[in-house]
Amino acid sequence: MAAIIAVAGGLRFHDFTLAPVLADNQDPLQFGWAGLTLITKHVPYAWDYFNAYHYEVYHYSNGDLYNLTHPWLNHPPLFSLLVGGWAYLLGARDLGDVTLSMIRPVAIVLGLISMYLAYILGRRVLGSRASMVGLVLLAVSPGAVLLGREVETEALLAPMLLGGLILAHRLHTGEGGRLETGGVVTLCLLMPLVKVSGVVLAGGLAVVLIASGRWWLAAASVLAGAAGFGLFAVYGALFDFNLWLAVLAEWQTHRHGLMAGFEFLSDNAGIGRTFHDGWWLLGLLGLGAIIVRGRTGPRPMLLATTVAVYAAGMTAIGDVLVQGRYAWYRIVLYPIVYTVAGYLVWQSVRRPSLPGLLLVLVLGGATAFAAVNGKLFTPNPYLLVAVVSIGVLPAAIMLWGGESSGWPRIAQASAAGLILAVLAASAVESWNLAQIYRQI
Repeated sequence: MAAIIAVAGGLRFHDFTLAPVLADNQDPLQFGWAGLTLITKHVPYAWDYFNAYHYEVYHYSNGDLYNLTHPWLNHPPLFSLLVGGWAYLLGARDLGDVTLSMIRPVAIVLGLISMYLAYILGRRVLGSRASMVGLVLLAVSPGAVLLGREVETEALLAPMLLGGLILAHRLHTGEGGRLETGGVVTLCLLMPLVKVSGVVLAGGLAVVLIASGRWWLAAASVLAGAAGFGLFAVYGALFDFNLWLAVLAEWQTHRHGLMAGFEFLSDNAGIGRTFHDGWWLLGLLGLGAIIVRGRTGPRPMLLATTVAVYAAGMTAIGDVLVQGRYAWYRIVLYPIVYTVAGYLVWQSVRRPSLPGLLLVLVLGGATAFAAVNGKLFTPNPYLLVAVVSIGVLPAAIMLWGGESSGWPRIAQASAAGLILAVLAASAVESWNLAQIYRQI
């Protein structure tokens, strides 16, 4: 596990300022500036575009112009303080001192912590081997590596949610006690202070707790989430409560219809441009399988419940117009969905199945071979069909009744070989993201 997380860190830190580029998403500066000025000026300064604010033009150190405002009240302060505090420790004192190279490591480290927690949670509900495969997918897949560099609130919400789910599972199995109970309530209180959508995550944990028969703790979790939002209101009132209300009202005008949840689940995994992620789709298929199986196994339904509740929350409060451009909204669920994708990949090796193996290759494999060495990769279709056919032939023979001979072991070895090739290609693609991202 430590070796896999080390590989993940190496891929994420390689050329980490070049993909995605700052021009595709400048939110990292918002959080860095707001947190830094909260420390130095005791008032959050950041760029924005809401009509509720008054602006002055600011020249950033690279020559770009930003509409600067204060107090900036778009988001709660917890994540901004983390990012801006780290920049302050590195010597930043003015807005122009904050750079991507300074603040992106915060998101990368949070992502590595999320990987560890995802492995712990996956091991508890899906088994250690499936969880390990999911960890490998998170480590080397281009979509996960790309989003693992993005400085967004979801980078902090992800480990908080995973920690809450682990604590909830410990309570369900009887391992937990007062410490776990207090931890769940505390996390539900803090998540809305990272982002307002943390209230939805608190609600998701409450649903998981209800499924475990812990009604009082579920109610406490909902109340804690509401209290966290109330603390955000107090934070706004410390500066300008009327402005906070105006900003909140303007957020509501950004909703267009009810398709935000759909786009959240189905659209691209890029930041400012198109970048597809087949492993995400494979994980969603796996969640569907968990739902169909219902309550079998050691509570894997808590994974599906969390994803479903969050997607429903995005439907209610999300803006469909940005879902297709900014995939960072997925970061909070990436570890869960990838862990379930790892479960399907493991099952395709453990019990080789022709349709299962083909789905893994079509979704994950095609994504991994989208580009090699920074160049778009389009192999000869006849060669591609020949290679894949040879690889899946043992699984096809098993489908037609070859279980009694030595074919199962041959099918397992063949499936493992194909998947290892896919994982190797994924690592190569992730290493070359800076070159690839300029082409998409």
